[in-house]
Amino acid sequence: MTVCFQQVVQAQLTYETVWVQYDSAWTYKDLQLIPLRFKSPDGLKATVPVLNGKLISLPEAIQKGKVRIREVQDSRGASVNTLEIFNHSKDNILLNSGDLLAGGKQDRMIGETRILSPGKAASYVDVFCVEKGRWDDKQTAFKHKGTADISLKKVMDKTGRQSHVWKEIERQFMAVRKNSEVWPYLQLHSAKPIADSFYLRYFMDKYRNSDSLFAGFIAITKQRIISCELFSSTDMTTIAYPFFLPGFINDAVREGGIPVQQQEKITLFMDQLLLDEHTQEALLQVMVKYTGREPGLFTLLFMENSILVIIKFA
Repeated sequence: MTVCFQQVVQAQLTYETVWVQYDSAWTYKDLQLIPLRFKSPDGLKATVPVLNGKLISLPEAIQKGKVRIREVQDSRGASVNTLEIFNHSKDNILLNSGDLLAGGKQDRMIGETRILSPGKAASYVDVFCVEKGRWDDKQTAFKHKGTADISLKKVMDKTGRQSHVWKEIERQFMAVRKNSEVWPYLQLHSAKPIADSFYLRYFMDKYRNSDSLFAGFIAITKQRIISCELFSSTDMTTIAYPFFLPGFINDAVREGGIPVQQQEKITLFMDQLLLDEHTQEALLQVMVKYTGREPGLFTLLFMENSILVIIKFA
């Protein structure tokens, strides 16, 4: 995870601009999403950086041939935890922490949230291996294969350690009574219950049939907050939603129960993110002190004095 720090000059993603719709939650079986909406139809257009070109997702960029992803070579061979990504299009490409890539010399998971600007030099991106036992001599083309589940993303963001990521993947294999020599997470990830598709259809339909003022969502299962995903523009929310939604669903299906909304608990959780400008400045100072990782489990994308993305795990 990479966090760039500069002084915050004005409050942006705070309660002044975003409101939590506790009374308009979407609920299907074991998952509840509480919408976060912009108070103004223009969102934060007046205060966030203007991107030169439109914003697209990494899967779209790969599908349309707008990005080149390669292994990074060093004196010891290819690097496990770094990939070189070159955006040779005219679009901005949004990388999401937890994006899964199949191919290369081994499958990887993107370890940071960032925007790749168009026409720039190659970017070196933090990644984690998600198949411990495979290392091919010849690289194959990378393909996008969805998003990691919340449990794996939590371990990645909390520890930043490859060994802990592998241990979590092994734990998930053991939980479904499967064994493996190479622990291929994508094989486990693709074996989703049929119920997942009903969840996905419900929440995608809810999004499509609503207005476009979403800044993000809080996900709830049982009496537990799964996480919050918050963005500085409706465009970013719309692009990211289909990719972070399956992580919410997987968590609810595997480890959840009937959602019980505890507003006081959720408010305390959200105050850490949205209370005011001073709270966000303190949060950024913590992020810098701990080099982007700390026990509160925050992910920030920060650009030109503006917070563009906030992800918080409970």
